[in-house]
Amino acid sequence: MECPRKVIILKKNKANSYQMVNVKVIDANANPEIIGTSIGAVNAMTSCGEEMKMVMREILGLSPDSPDWDKELKRFWNDVCEYVYGIGKNLEIGFSYDISNPSKQIYIKGDTDKKIVGLPKSITTDELLAEYCEKKIREPKSNFYKEMWKYATPLNTEDYLLYRYCQGYRDVANEHNNVNTQSHIRFYIFDEEIANAVVVNDAKIKREVTTTLSGLYGKPDELLDVLYAFGSPSVDQDETQQFIAIDKIATDTPVEFLATAKDKNLQNKAMILKYVKAGLLTKEPLTNHILDSASRDSLGKDIDETLLWFKTSTNGGAVEEYAKRFKEMKTKK
Repeated sequence: MECPRKVIILKKNKANSYQMVNVKVIDANANPEIIGTSIGAVNAMTSCGEEMKMVMREILGLSPDSPDWDKELKRFWNDVCEYVYGIGKNLEIGFSYDISNPSKQIYIKGDTDKKIVGLPKSITTDELLAEYCEKKIREPKSNFYKEMWKYATPLNTEDYLLYRYCQGYRDVANEHNNVNTQSHIRFYIFDEEIANAVVVNDAKIKREVTTTLSGLYGKPDELLDVLYAFGSPSVDQDETQQFIAIDKIATDTPVEFLATAKDKNLQNKAMILKYVKAGLLTKEPLTNHILDSASRDSLGKDIDETLLWFKTSTNGGAVEEYAKRFKEMKTKK
């Protein structure tokens, strides 16, 4: 069973930051950049002994048992020289799955004597093997691709090896959104599947933010709680300024905004922060530590631990006293 997957190695646009809409609009006649030898990348590949034995025997035309294997392997990686032109270099980095492949059995089924943990026993067909591995590859921040040689065969060995080499090559950003993080980066890997997933997820978040904001506009107390949670100075300002502030929070930090607005403990956390603002509690400078302002007793090292203190039944009397004093302070205003 084959599961193709294509990516493109592209030259970094030195004039502009990466923009997805312009990914195809590249100067095809520009001078090429070279992916060459790198001590770090070479060492990374040569240290993957079992992987190299599994994948590279045909590339080197040698048996891994040959006395020349290590020498030829190192020579190969030290000689890497790939040109990347303006149109980029297309790579097929997908896999072919064959659960009955003899060379994969020890990794698929496991081996107690060699302390090799196999895959779940429920994986009994090529389809189930592919489904399991393809899902693992696509998990956020997954390193499973580097383990794929154990369970599947690259559809294109040369492309696979170059892609693996680039994973340890400092001049290549393995994700397009990391292209400007370091000055030495000259290339980035564009994965259309991942890019499309990012676009879909961003659109989903934007829709959710719009819906959540709309709901908060009609619930001023909840809106104020969110502003307190973000430490916004607009809590003391008029409604217009609060609307401006909540819009900016939702736009600048949409994920954090949604998490805060949906927090089932938001109201209680906001109340603690109101106590801090009123002076009943104190947030220790340069920390998240919350103390009783009068006694200087610690209530928690952060808002979550302080919330737990407030929910502890043995502290019920003190909690009621805080609420009473806060109400009196508001009445005097």
